[in-house]
Amino acid sequence: MKLAACVLIVVGDKVLAVNRPDSTTEFCLPGGKLEHNEQFRTAAARELQEETGIVIYEHELEFIFKDHDDEYFTVTYLLDDPYLDPEQEFKGDVGIARFVDWEVVESGPFAEYNKELHKIYKEYHGGS
Repeated sequence: MKLAACVLIVVGDKVLAVNRPDSTTEFCLPGGKLEHNEQFRTAAARELQEETGIVIYEHELEFIFKDHDDEYFTVTYLLDDPYLDPEQEFKGDVGIARFVDWEVVESGPFAEYNKELHKIYKEYHGGS
């Protein structure tokens, strides 16, 4: 089973998402596979920087959700950064990252995972 880590950043009602390298219309959370002997939190911070250019300390990431399917075991961390502008675009190694509606990531390649993550996020924030 492959291991992956993602970062969830929410500003208002928008989610930071990265366009997939094989499609400029499909977006997913910043994240990716762990490197050999890498910890989940370390991978999440690394992937966030690679895909968005946003540099953070690992301790800023708070665990929010984990799940698996036949191929991946994925852990997602929440980053609370009130200073990010939801109108800003970020340039990473892969493409463009920008804030999108939840529906965009809930209809993309990892739709079921993101739908469950959205439910957990709403519970985490008292239904908001």
